Amino acid sequence: MNDEPGRPPGGMAGRRDDADAGDAGMPDVPDVPDVPDVPGITRIRRFELEKHTGPYESWPLASRLIVDGQTLPLAIPGYTLLFQFDTPSGYLFATDFDCPFEEAASFVLVSRDLRRILGARQIGAPYCSFWLDDIRWLDDTHFIATFADDPYHWRFTIRARGVTWRWLRWLCPRLTMARFRSEADGRSQDGT
Repeated sequence: MNDEPGRPPGGMAGRRDDADAGDAGMPDVPDVPDVPDVPGITRIRRFELEKHTGPYESWPLASRLIVDGQTLPLAIPGYTLLFQFDTPSGYLFATDFDCPFEEAASFVLVSRDLRRILGARQIGAPYCSFWLDDIRWLDDTHFIATFADDPYHWRFTIRARGVTWRWLRWLCPRLTMARFRSEADGRSQDGT
């Protein structure tokens, strides 16, 4: 565990409990610096995810988006909205499944009209916890996601085009990712 001063243990920066929900009804933004001057990328606080009730095991794997107080028919993977960005390619959301022992993170690119998912990627494994710690933008189509207590980083690319039909997204995804050991070397794990 990383117990740096001023940072909650286990990379739980920005997580909120229902007991400490703010008065404004706006979800907390993780304690990371704003997006450095990357043209076209804006960190926003416009969206929320619907809340589920009942036993955790009965919850659906996706939650509907709420924008400006209005619930949309579009559902994205996850239960907690960690990051949200307005990009030239659409809206990018980073979510998790609010399960402390087997946490997974999802990255979802949604069209500007909020009608469809353009790309989705998930990082997680059984009996492992992937606590999303930070997202750092390199330019308007590339960002790096870091996870608490993980020596690897994940580099994402938002492609200009891709297959967006639900069952063939894997063929040529709009959102791609590669794992690498350090930011200094920048190569993916397979050496590319």
